[in-house]
Amino acid sequence: MKKENVGWVLLLLKNPYVALAVVIALLIGSVLVSIVGIALIFNQTNNDSSNGSLVACTEGNFNEKLFQEQFVGAGAFDGKADSFIDSSKRAGIDPVLLASIAFHETGRGSSKMVRERNNPGGLYNSSAGTFFTYPTLDDGIYAMAKNLYKNYISKGLLTIDQIGAKYAPIGVANDPNNLNIHWVPTIKQNIVKFGGLSMNCEASGFKGGLVNPVKSMKITSPFGVRVDPFTGKTTGHKGIDFACTIGEPIYASLDGKVYLSGFNNGGYGNNVIIKHGDKYTLYGHMSALNVKAGQKVKAGQQIGACGSTGRSTGPHLHFEIQLSPYGERIDPTPYFQGRKKIDK
Repeated sequence: MKKENVGWVLLLLKNPYVALAVVIALLIGSVLVSIVGIALIFNQTNNDSSNGSLVACTEGNFNEKLFQEQFVGAGAFDGKADSFIDSSKRAGIDPVLLASIAFHETGRGSSKMVRERNNPGGLYNSSAGTFFTYPTLDDGIYAMAKNLYKNYISKGLLTIDQIGAKYAPIGVANDPNNLNIHWVPTIKQNIVKFGGLSMNCEASGFKGGLVNPVKSMKITSPFGVRVDPFTGKTTGHKGIDFACTIGEPIYASLDGKVYLSGFNNGGYGNNVIIKHGDKYTLYGHMSALNVKAGQKVKAGQQIGACGSTGRSTGPHLHFEIQLSPYGERIDPTPYFQGRKKIDK
């Protein structure tokens, strides 16, 4: 031990109060560092733009130089940046989206699926009961790009949260270790490394934004990952919960035709589903229903009243956007950008 260190030890031994103060200072410093670290992580994971991505999505702003750099030393993907760009153009999707998912699914080009089957997307051949094997990696990349467009982009699933809700749903039986909870945050981190999204920056459909279904629009539980209030387990929340009081009017968010109006035993309680072209909106837990199936409604028209029916811990509106009744759900958040308010 160096002499200067011995001197410090003797000083602390002879002065216990000084030693105690040093220990407390170290503990406080450690706590502050932890708090700052947590704050930085929280800020990073919640610094979403309106389209649900970690960084702002800028239409047409593709940073090809930064994109190319990410492929250096990336296992089977080393030197394949141009293949990702070409496949994305042919399929009509963002190359950053394609690469970000492929890097995550393959452990940055290291998985057996990509090395032995040229299958970066883990595409499964259900008729043969096995995963697809492609003759070249270029073929596999293009197949993944086409699948992303067909099953996600073409259906209006544009944000990472929307895609993740279908690609890696939370709380499903085939994910017993709840690993899907990491999918959305990891993809968002990858997108930052690749320079940010450059396509599909606005939610398709529902042009002009949705009408507020309740007056306050105070969100008590957002779309995505949350702790289930009944089980205490981490699960996926398929809609947005808005605060409201018993009997407060609930309004249709868009012109449409009532697909369903009644009580749902699956947990929604009194709920209404309205069809709007290729999408549906759902309004759950209501105390009263003001419309019937088959009825045409206008945006802003009262369709029911706030309640707490079904699987509910208190008065609120559970609002969803669905691609089919009780089928695939997507994040409603982007559709409320520039939303219209109700003055009633």
